[in-house]
Amino acid sequence: MHFRRLFVLVPIALYACASAPKPQGSAADAPLQPPVARKVPHSVQLHGDTLSDDYFWLRQKGTPEVEQYLRAEAAYADAMMKPTEALQKTLYDEMLSRVQETDTAAPFRKDGYWYYSRTEKGKQYPILCRRKGSLEAPEQVLLDQNVLAQGKQFLSLGGWEVSDDGNLLAYSTDETGFRQFDLHVRDLRTMQDGPEKIGRVDSFDWSGDDSVLFYVVEDPQEKRPYQLYRHKVASAKDDLVYEEKDHSFNLDVERSRSRDFLFVTSRSHTTSEVRFFAAIRHERPATSTTSITAAGSSTSGPTRWAGTSVSRPRRWGLRARRTGRSSCPTARTRCWRRSIYSPIISSVTSAKAGFPLSSSTICEAARAASSSIRRPTTRFHRA
Repeated sequence: MHFRRLFVLVPIALYACASAPKPQGSAADAPLQPPVARKVPHSVQLHGDTLSDDYFWLRQKGTPEVEQYLRAEAAYADAMMKPTEALQKTLYDEMLSRVQETDTAAPFRKDGYWYYSRTEKGKQYPILCRRKGSLEAPEQVLLDQNVLAQGKQFLSLGGWEVSDDGNLLAYSTDETGFRQFDLHVRDLRTMQDGPEKIGRVDSFDWSGDDSVLFYVVEDPQEKRPYQLYRHKVASAKDDLVYEEKDHSFNLDVERSRSRDFLFVTSRSHTTSEVRFFAAIRHERPATSTTSITAAGSSTSGPTRWAGTSVSRPRRWGLRARRTGRSSCPTARTRCWRRSIYSPIISSVTSAKAGFPLSSSTICEAARAASSSIRRPTTRFHRA
């Protein structure tokens, strides 16, 4: 009986304590005031319109005033969320209990090695590893992001690629949180990083020569990938191979599945343009190339490397209709998508065609490849 009364009285007492009036004028009663950023008139001209942005000064990262305001914002957020700290911990522990912290991703085989990533309990970042020959072979840790993150406030791995001989690892990291990745090269025989620290790298891939790397950098203002460079390992000077000057297009570089070619793709929201050249021809870029157009005449200028260009005119988008008639029948459908690259390249490679490839060679390869591929229902027609 006494226990029943206790169960009733304790909640009442706790409620009374919580609802008891506090002394007037105490600091606990003062409501939290959020920081207010000052307004500084600033005008921006964009497409003929004048835009007013009174908080443009907050873009000046690193200045004492901006850092002071951001710290005040963080302190205000911490103070407002402080009553929920216990709940935050409860939610975090519950979500973490449903995650398998020690885990291994599915491995894949490349050049005699099995590559995979794994995580360990209590560690925040994955660990990139490989085993030579079989999954029972000794493990080699290629990249431990937990070690890279030591002493840093932030770390993000952008991508990684291993050279064909398996001796060099190219990888990119972001230490700022602004998706600005630096490119590094690690010698997997000594596990030491080289002198490379190339800033603002978006995409990259190895050539057929294990000492030559191609990468794309972004514009510092637009954050648009636009320049393709050729880099020789440990070299201080890189060669500019190609620059995409159209502001509506982004540039990307990647190796073909056969590893015989490097694709350089310019993409917009409605269309794309693909060029490729032999992965083993990595000498200083030439000034001419053969250009193959999918429909009509190409609107892109001459490229600046040796090899062959496969391009789709930039007017030939999903909505544009001002296209000419092409000499290649397969160009009447969307045959230049990535799904058809491998068959086309395989056909050209099996024919042992040399560079530069002629228009008829590419078209014949496209016809042969397209015969075994289900044609899409979407077609492009003249206006």
